[in-house]
Amino acid sequence: MSMTHAILSTAGSTRGTAYGMSNKIVTHAGKTHITWLDMDHKIYVTTYDHEGETWSEPVFVGNGDDNHAGAALTMDSKGFLYLAFGPHHNPMHHMVSVRVNDASAWKPLGSFGGVNATYPSLVCDQHDVLHVCYRGAYERERPWGVFYQQRSIDGDWSEPIKLVDPKGPAAYVHLENALHAYGDYLYLSFHMALGTEGDPKDIRGRGFGVMRSIDGGNTWQAMTGETLTLPVTPDSPCVIEYSDDFDVRMGPVVCDGEGSPYFSLNRREGELGETFLYRWRDGWDVVALRPLVKEVVGPCAMSDRGVLSFSDAGVMYVACVVCKQGGDWADSSN
Repeated sequence: MSMTHAILSTAGSTRGTAYGMSNKIVTHAGKTHITWLDMDHKIYVTTYDHEGETWSEPVFVGNGDDNHAGAALTMDSKGFLYLAFGPHHNPMHHMVSVRVNDASAWKPLGSFGGVNATYPSLVCDQHDVLHVCYRGAYERERPWGVFYQQRSIDGDWSEPIKLVDPKGPAAYVHLENALHAYGDYLYLSFHMALGTEGDPKDIRGRGFGVMRSIDGGNTWQAMTGETLTLPVTPDSPCVIEYSDDFDVRMGPVVCDGEGSPYFSLNRREGELGETFLYRWRDGWDVVALRPLVKEVVGPCAMSDRGVLSFSDAGVMYVACVVCKQGGDWADSSN
C-alpha cells in the first residue's frame, strides 16, 4: 500500500502535532477536520473534502500560551466541532464551530480548567456530553494531578475533580492523561512520569494504568470492575505496574469493534527502547512490537509510545516512532 501526503503548513510550531492525549483529527460525512499548532502558539484548523479531493484554506482559531498550546478536537452527534486549547498552567480555552461539519468559523464557549491546566484530552459521548481531562491542580500545588470535568453540549462545566494523584515530590510530573469514549464506557489511560524524594529531577515514567467509568464519569472502576477511591494513586488497583526502576511512556486507549481496549507502552529501561501492545482479554495480554518492526526497517530502537486506530472493518493500525539503535525520543533519526 502506498501513502500520499499533503503539506498543511510550512510554519509549524516546534510541537505542532505533539501530545497524543489531544485528538487532532475528526472525520464525518465526507469531511476530515484537522488541527495543529503553528509557530509559536497559533491554533489552526483545515478540512479535507473527500468527494472533491480538496483541502480548505487553513483557519486561524486562536492563540495559546506557548508551544504546549495544541488543541484537542471532538464532535457531537449533530456534527458541531469542539476545541479545547491554549494553556500552559492557565485556564483552558473552549470553542465550538458555528456550523455543522464546518471548521471555517468558530465562537468561544468560555474557559474552564481552573488556574493551572495543561494538555487537554476532550471527547464527546453518545449522549452529547463532553468529557475532558488535563494535567492540573486546584490552585498552584504540586505535584500536579489528572483532573476531570464534564458538560452537556448546552450546559455548564462541572467542578474539577482530581482523578489521579501521582504522590511524588513537589516537582515536575507528566501524566499522559488520555480519554476514550466507547458506547456507555469512558476510559482514562495515564502514566506517571515523576522524580523521587531523593532526586526530584530524575524524571522517569514509573507507572501506568487504565480506569473506566460506566455511568458517564460519575464513578470510576478498575478494569476488573472494582470501584476506585479517588484520586487514584500508585497503589490503586487500576495501576497496572509501578516501580522506581521503570521508565515508560503510555499511549492512549482505543477500543476495537467489540469494545475491548488496547494501548501501547514504550519501555526505556533496557539497552534499546521497545514498544509493546497491550490488549484486554480478562487481563492484559502483551505483544512485543519491535520484532515486527525489525522485519520492515531492520535493526532499530523504538523511542516513544505508539498510537492506535481501528477501521470499521476491524483492522488495527499502529503508528510507532522508530529510530537508530541507541537513539531516544529526541534523536534526529526518528
